[in-house]
This record gives sequence, structure tokens and C-alpha cells, in this order.
Amino acid sequence: MSEVVPEKTRSLAEKLSATDAGAKRNGEALENWTRTSSTLFTGVIGLGQELLTFSTKRMNAHVDTWCALANCRRPQDVFECQKRFMETTTTQYSEEINNLTTCFLELIKAASPPSPTKSS
Repeated sequence: MSEVVPEKTRSLAEKLSATDAGAKRNGEALENWTRTSSTLFTGVIGLGQELLTFSTKRMNAHVDTWCALANCRRPQDVFECQKRFMETTTTQYSEEINNLTTCFLELIKAASPPSPTKSS
């Protein structure tokens, strides 16, 4: 014998079901947002540390160059000191560009939402 469900009860059940589905989607969205925000925050801290380390290297290179310039006795010594400084500068900036690019790519990959799974 089939049970007859009053129209008002059926409508309420459908509304509750829709509310549960919406709450589930909201919960999933909040979890994704929290995960992404945490990943981005951690990544930005890492980028800040990378830039601070690079700035320290550059400052040390400047100090070393000024000390070396103070010890130069001939014009050729000054030229060689400046040449070494520019070589070091070029190398450090090239390495830093590579480091920052890698950091950004890893951060983007880590912060990207997971790919939706396809239902079979």
C-alpha cells in the first residue's frame, strides 16, 4: 500500500533537500577558499623571505665592492673591481629571476583549486 504524502509536506521536503545541497556547496566553497588563502599566505611569506635573502646578498656585494675599491692602487684595479661587481650583479639578478619565477609557478600550482572530478 503506497503512502500518500500531502503536497505541503512534499514541498517542505524538497526545500530542505535544496537547502542541504546549497549548504554542502557553500561548505565546499569555504573549504577551498580557506585552503587557497592559507596556501597564498604561506607562499607570500616565502616570497618575502626570498626577496630579503636576495637583498642581503646584493647589499653584501655592494659593501664588498666598496671595500675592494678602497684597496685599489691603479686604474686597472678599479676597472677589474667594477667588472667583477657587474659580473656578480648580473649573475645574482639572473639567478633571482629564476628563483622568483619558480616560486610564483609553485605558488600558483599549489593555490589552484582541485580539478573537478568527472562522474561516470
